[in-house]
Amino acid sequence: MLEFSVKQQTLHFFYYVIVGLSVGILFDLFRSVRVRYQKNKPMTHIMDVVFGLSCTGYLIAVFYRLDGLMLCIFNMIGAVLGLILYFLLFCRFFRAVFQKILTIFIKIFKIVLYPVLLLCKIGIKIFLFFKKQFLWFGKRFLKWKGRFKNYTRKRFGILRKKIQKN
Repeated sequence: MLEFSVKQQTLHFFYYVIVGLSVGILFDLFRSVRVRYQKNKPMTHIMDVVFGLSCTGYLIAVFYRLDGLMLCIFNMIGAVLGLILYFLLFCRFFRAVFQKILTIFIKIFKIVLYPVLLLCKIGIKIFLFFKKQFLWFGKRFLKWKGRFKNYTRKRFGILRKKIQKN
């Protein structure tokens, strides 16, 4: 078991306060996206799972890097204290920043995807035009085929009867 001096424990405590602050920032980032897709329940559940997994992975990585996965009570207290400090001091600021960034990102995304969406709409209209033309041609073909079938029955039916008589 590793033993830490008081100086190292104090330093690790402050590291875990910073970890708590960063988990709070990550929470606000996911909350901003979640507010944007609030009406879409499956997306909300997916975002909750992604948040839980990302926080768990982040905390395990930090615990491994700093303490070799040795869990101490002062580490947990430091992380919780950092999270509480974040919510008391920085939450409103970061939430507003993330919402602005998300709005800008969505606008840029719409601008970049506009030509692709336009090409898709044009492609769909071309497809529907040709589908309509092929359906029209198909109806005409079936009428023609039916007439041809009736014509050949009449003509060749008479020939069959003559051949059978001979």
